[in-house]
This record gives sequence, C-alpha cells and structure tokens, in this order.
Amino acid sequence: MTDFKLLLSFKYKIYFNHIVHRFQITTSIINIFQKLIMQNSDSQRIIIASGFASVFSTLLCNPFEVLKIRLQSSNILCDAHVPQKKIRYIHQVALDGPRIVNSQNLFTTIKKLLWLQSLQNNRTNNPFVKIYQKCQCLGTQNLLQAIAQIYRAEGIATFFNGWRYAIMQSGASNISYFLIYEHSKQYIQNNITNSNLIKPLLASGFSRAVTTTITFPLEYWKVLQSSSIGYTKKRNFSLGTQLTSAYFVTIQRDVIFSCVYWPLLENIKLELLKLTKNHNEIVNLMSGVIAGSMTAIITLPLDVVKTRKQVSTRNDLVMTHSDSTLHILQDLYKKEGIQGLFTGLQPRILKVTVHSGLVYMMYEYLKELLKNN
Repeated sequence: MTDFKLLLSFKYKIYFNHIVHRFQITTSIINIFQKLIMQNSDSQRIIIASGFASVFSTLLCNPFEVLKIRLQSSNILCDAHVPQKKIRYIHQVALDGPRIVNSQNLFTTIKKLLWLQSLQNNRTNNPFVKIYQKCQCLGTQNLLQAIAQIYRAEGIATFFNGWRYAIMQSGASNISYFLIYEHSKQYIQNNITNSNLIKPLLASGFSRAVTTTITFPLEYWKVLQSSSIGYTKKRNFSLGTQLTSAYFVTIQRDVIFSCVYWPLLENIKLELLKLTKNHNEIVNLMSGVIAGSMTAIITLPLDVVKTRKQVSTRNDLVMTHSDSTLHILQDLYKKEGIQGLFTGLQPRILKVTVHSGLVYMMYEYLKELLKNN
C-alpha cells in the first residue's frame, strides 16, 4: 500500500512539473509578445485587426465546426452509447420513420409506428426519447440531412456548442499567429530569402507550431463540447482531462495546413492583383477562399484522426484510443474506404473557406484602416 501511494504521488508530481513547464513556456512567449507590442505600433494594429476578424468569423462558422465534429465522431459515439440492440432499433425507427411502412411484417410495422408516434408526441417524459437521446449517431453523411436531424432532435442551440472555446482559441491563435508570422516573414526577407514560396513557407510553419502549442487545451475542450448531443454547459475538466490527447496529430495537421495555405494565398493574391488593382478586399477574400478550400481537403484525413482521438477521451465514454495516427488512418480506410478518410468534407470546406476568406480580408482591411488613422 505504501509503495502504491509513493507511485501515485510520483505520478502526480511528474504531471504537476509538466504543467509548470508548459506554463513557464507560455509565460515566456507572452513576455516576448509584450515587448513586441510596446516597441512596435504595427503589433498593436495586428492584434486589433486579427482579434476582431477572428471573433466575427468564428461566431459565423461555429455551426459548420459542430457539424464536422459530429459527423467525424458519430461512429465512436454510437458504439460507446448504443451497445444494445433494442436501443439501436429505437434509434433506427427515429431515423427511418417515413420508410418503415415498407416493412414486410405487419406486427413489426405497427410496433415501429407506435414507437415513432411516442417519440414525436412527447419528447420530454417518454422513456424512449431518453434512450434515443443517449445515441449520438447521425446516421448520415449528408450535410443537409445532418442539419435537419440535429435541429429536430436537439434544437438550434446545439450548433453553438463550444463557441466560447472556439472564440478564445481562434482569437488567441490568430493574434499570436499573425504577430509571429508578420515579424518572422520580415526577418526571413531581410536575412535569408525574398522568395514568394520559401518566405511564407518557413514563417507559417514556425508560427503555427508555436500558436497550436499555446492554444491546444482550448482546442481540445472545444472539440469535446462540440461533440455533445444537445446544448451542454459542461466546461474544462468536466469535459475531459487528457489535455495532451492528439497533440502531435494536431501539430501535423496545422503545420501542414499553414505550409500549404500561406504560399498558395500569397501567390494567388499576386496573380489576382495583376487582373484587378482597385479591389483589394475582393482579392484578399478570394485568395483566402481558394487557398483555404484546397488546403482543407488536403489536411482532412489528419483532422478526422484528431477528432476521433480527442472525442474518445471524453469523461462520459468508457473507451480510449491510444493508436498511432498511421494505424487509425489504416483502420479507417479498411473499414470505411476512402470516404472514411474524408468524413465531414462538406462542413469542413464550408467552415475553412468562409473562416479563412473572412479573417484574411478583415485582417488586411482593418490593419490598413488603423494605419491610415
């Protein structure tokens, strides 16, 4: 017993030291930001412009993020919550109500109709409704059908699960990202190369690795809250405690995204400016939309793995996934084919294109507006 207590105390000591180390790194980065802000008025414009653009676009795009996470985590949540055949049967009735009249067995058809009627007539006290609500399978990969199902069964508030974490994560991420990106790009231009390909590639990769590390706990809790059925008020450690879950695959996704996105954006912008010189806002918007849509597709398989790893650590699920990224990708392809690797494609493209286009357009517009004033 004494050995067990010593082992337990040693474990928590390591965990505490890990948190302290992460806190010290974050504090050091914040101090660097403070010096940059005090010494450079450009930094103040970057903070205001990127912060406002992030909040506005994140609120607008949050429903797409919720849809994407629910689609990507549907199979995990269904397996965790619906192990019994009876519950699966009720769930099938709720989803396939209009088609049950095709059943060959009259008795089964009557049973299904009665259950469906009870689900529709009394959504608050009926025990079948409570059983149904434990199941989080969407039963479809179609965007419009998923929207309709969530709206009917859970209400419109579900689409705003995780919005607080999304705003905090996006705001902190974009502010720190643009600060690092703009200054590192200038440094690379002055000391290394002025190439329109290499310059944004190096600056974006470094910037994204730093900002993802800083904001990762917020991203983790945002995903867990967004995966919940119905609007939830659970927060922080009541959602999940494995803060480092899927950290490396998130770094891989974000760094690859940035290393592809920014060189594409910078070069697309240069080409579009050759065609039109008096519509900078439209050029910035289109550059962000085109680059964002292409990069969203490329990085989607890693995004699926990230979502599944994080959702599997939820406190209310009695399951964990410790598999490697490669193993999960192989398993997805084996069980679901190429479609499984691109689960949530429609809402991810919508979210990334709208978010990327708006953030970049508003960021450049506000930064120029503040400069002129």
